[in-house]
Amino acid sequence: MHKRVILQLSLVEGVGSKKIQMIQSYLERNDLCWTDIAKFDVATFEHQIGFSSTDALNLRTVLSNEYEVEKEITEAGKNNIHWTTFLDSDYPDQLKHSHNPPAVLYWQGNQDLKVPFESLAVVGSRAMDGYGKQVLESLLPECVVAGIPIISGGALGIDAAAHQISLEYGGKTVVVLGSGLLKPYPEKNRALFEQVADSGGFVISGFPLHIPPVAQNFPIRNRVIAGLSHTCLVVQAAEKSGALITAECALQEGRNVAAVPGDVFDPLSAGCNNLIKNGAYVVQNSCDILELFNIKTVARPQLEITTSSHQKNSKKLELVLQLTVAERMVFQSLKKGDNYTFEELLSMTQLSLSDLNAILIELEMKGLIETTLFGYRLV
Repeated sequence: MHKRVILQLSLVEGVGSKKIQMIQSYLERNDLCWTDIAKFDVATFEHQIGFSSTDALNLRTVLSNEYEVEKEITEAGKNNIHWTTFLDSDYPDQLKHSHNPPAVLYWQGNQDLKVPFESLAVVGSRAMDGYGKQVLESLLPECVVAGIPIISGGALGIDAAAHQISLEYGGKTVVVLGSGLLKPYPEKNRALFEQVADSGGFVISGFPLHIPPVAQNFPIRNRVIAGLSHTCLVVQAAEKSGALITAECALQEGRNVAAVPGDVFDPLSAGCNNLIKNGAYVVQNSCDILELFNIKTVARPQLEITTSSHQKNSKKLELVLQLTVAERMVFQSLKKGDNYTFEELLSMTQLSLSDLNAILIELEMKGLIETTLFGYRLV
C-alpha cells in the first residue's frame, strides 16, 4: 500500500523526495504506517513533521482527492510505463543508496528494471563537433562489446551519440530524462527513446508523467545519472557545462570520474581539461575505461545478440578492432563523410600511393568499404 501513497505524495507540487523522506522518518519514529497519512491534518504536517503551511495545505488537499493518483496510474498503464518507489526491491540498489534518490522512478522498457552498477555514464556537450563524435566512435564500441551498459541523458549531441553507438553494437543503454515520460525532451529524439526501450534498454524519469523539461529538473536528472553509474565519462564540456554537474554528483557518490582531454584553445574542452587538472582519470583509449571496470581483456562478442543487424555490427567491430594503425586511420577518414576519392584520402592520411592502395584493397576484401562511381565509402 506504501507504493500508492508515495506516488500520491510525489504528485504534490513542491514536495520532492527529501520531504517524502521527512514523512518516512516521522512514520518510523511513531511506529505508523503509510496508510495512516490519510488521517493527518494540516497541523500534523506543519508542526510535527516540519512542512511549511503552504506545503502542509497542499498535502492535505491532494491526499483528500484520489483523482490525480488514479489518473497517473491509469495513464502509466495505457502507455506501458512502469513505476516503483525507493522502498521497493526493484528500485536500482545503487541509486537507492545514493544522495536524495527520487521517491518514484518511472520507466519504459522491460518490466524488470535491471540497471547493473557496472554501467558507464557518458555525458558532454549538446554542441558536439567532429572531434567529440570521433572520440565516442573510438572509445565506446569496445566498452559495449565488453558488456558495459551506457547511461546518458538523451540530449542532443554527446548524449544521443552515446546511446546510438550502444544500440549500433547491440548493447544495453539507459536514457535518464529531465522531464516526465509523456513529455520526452528533446522531442527530436523521441524515435531514439522508443528504440532504446524496444532494444532491451530503459528510458527512465524521476518526474511525474506530464512534467515539462524545465531548467530546475536537469540537475536532478544529472544526479540520477551519476547515482546509477559506476563511472562517469565526460566528453567535450564547456567550462560551465551541465555535464560538469553530473561529474560533481558522481564525485559526491564516490564514483569514478574520467574525462577526455581536448584542445586547450577549444571552449568545448575547457571543462574536461579542468576535470583532469583536478584529478579526474585521463581517457585516451577504450582500455583506459575498461581498466576502471577491472576488465583487462575483451572477449568479443559477449553480448546476447538477438537480431541479424546486431550480429552484423558485432562482426564489423571484430574486424575494425583487428585493423592496423594505418588501416584504422583510413577507416576513420572514411567515417567523416561519403564517397572520398583516392586523391582526397591521400591528402587526409598522408600515406604513400602504394600504401594507401594496398590498404584500400585490404579493407574492401574485409567487407568494410566498397568502391563506388565517385570513390570509396564505408559499407
